[in-house]
Amino acid sequence: MLLPSPGTLLKGLAGSLRDGVLPNISTVSAQKQMKAALHLLARLEKTWDLFHQHVETDNADIEAALQKIFSALASHDQRLIALKARFMENMAGDKPVAGFNDPEAAAMAAANIRLREILQALEEILAHAPDENQNAVAACQMQLAGLYQRMAMRDAIYVGDLPVAERG
Repeated sequence: MLLPSPGTLLKGLAGSLRDGVLPNISTVSAQKQMKAALHLLARLEKTWDLFHQHVETDNADIEAALQKIFSALASHDQRLIALKARFMENMAGDKPVAGFNDPEAAAMAAANIRLREILQALEEILAHAPDENQNAVAACQMQLAGLYQRMAMRDAIYVGDLPVAERG
């Protein structure tokens, strides 16, 4: 195990920059850039170790919601059939996302991006659903609203806007 932890190192780095470097920067634009960097370091200090849990939970929640929605929407709409097939495909083919050193984290991020793209496409299909499906569409839109609320709460924790203890 690495001690001090990355969070402790990030906090120390931010403190040193804030106390030792920022007061000595004379140009306004450089001060703004340093303050932005300090803000980012503070967020990273709070969240550096939350990625796996955040994305794993997010992916499972999105997958479960999509399964319920695709089961509820019996349709002959070719766009919906194609989207369901895309959802059911093996996610191992997802292209890894840049910026990750851990292959598992890169794969999880790629899957999350793909699932969010499917959600976006589903929203478009639901917005133009035939009138005979309106009751099913309304129920699916309610499921999506609940999913989006849960995703927003997870994202607020992940980016450091809410403490982990406020998880709900």
